[in-house]
Amino acid sequence: MSDERKTVYVNDHPVKIFIWAEIQHCVNAYNSELFLKIQSGEAEIVDKNGDRIGWGGYAGDGQHIYVRMIEKETPQPVHLLNPQWVDQLIEYFKNEPVGEPPHTIWRYMYKGQIVYYVPRQSIEMYSSLYDMNGNELCSPDGGLDEGGDHRCADFFASRTDETLIWKDTRIR
Repeated sequence: MSDERKTVYVNDHPVKIFIWAEIQHCVNAYNSELFLKIQSGEAEIVDKNGDRIGWGGYAGDGQHIYVRMIEKETPQPVHLLNPQWVDQLIEYFKNEPVGEPPHTIWRYMYKGQIVYYVPRQSIEMYSSLYDMNGNELCSPDGGLDEGGDHRCADFFASRTDETLIWKDTRIR
């Protein structure tokens, strides 16, 4: 009878099981609650390298398999989702060479509305401040005098609720 069993390690715990058992049987024998979480999509089976493996495959004697919980992304409230034009701007920046400093996009409250601030890339350039619809409101800083276009000179003193929306993390 001992020749008809194998040992498979699930989360580094030995599980003695019939030699014909598949990976799913090994997980179920180890912990039936984890088995159900895999069925419901709350967990996945991975190998020692962290690569996903199918649960219907053959489990070899001495094989190590691991059950990893899947982190569900928490949906953002609708009022915190990026407008489409912001996502498009991010994609545009991702396809451009890395800036110096790297591009960033910030969200603030300013004069009772949500605005998006895109800092300048050099002193001579202007920054941009956009409304929710992607309309450019002003340039808070930049230019030769570093004062922007002077249409929103109070922006830096009046802005609130600072949130970094995106930063280019590519290495230059």
